[in-house]
Amino acid sequence: MDGYVCNYGLIGIVDGSEPSPPQFSSDEHKAQGTRSSANVILQYKDQTVLGWIISSLSATVVSTIYGLETSRLAWQAHGARFVAPSTSQISLIKRKLQSLQQGSMSCQQFLDEVKSFADELSAVGKPVDDSNLLLYVLNGLNSTFHSFVTINMLLAKEKSMLFSDFHA
Repeated sequence: MDGYVCNYGLIGIVDGSEPSPPQFSSDEHKAQGTRSSANVILQYKDQTVLGWIISSLSATVVSTIYGLETSRLAWQAHGARFVAPSTSQISLIKRKLQSLQQGSMSCQQFLDEVKSFADELSAVGKPVDDSNLLLYVLNGLNSTFHSFVTINMLLAKEKSMLFSDFHA
């Protein structure tokens, strides 16, 4: 049983390629409700991986897997969200990104929203280059940033900037 636990891969937990160890090691343990050590370790690993998945996603994407109890379920739900989207779905995401306005959002919220749409497009194989992403940001900023937008539009003609540098 210990060899089973040591060789148990984290990817196997997520993709289901590794079979789960028995929940109880004997009928006596089952009657007492005492789970096998391999099962306890598996659950610990699973919750660790689930934490990694959640921490790597944006807030808007996390909401689609909130409440799922295993890393496998979260991974499947996340995958289903981005599996082979239709041309119309991709177009919709692009239109949302292009027409996004800051409105009453803080700068941080607005940039996070822009990045979320860009991440969705990247996930489906349609990444947005930084120069276009910056144009979407500049076009969506509130009128209070008019002079900032003008300066950055002029600078963009001279030198391209990474979105991460702009964000910082």
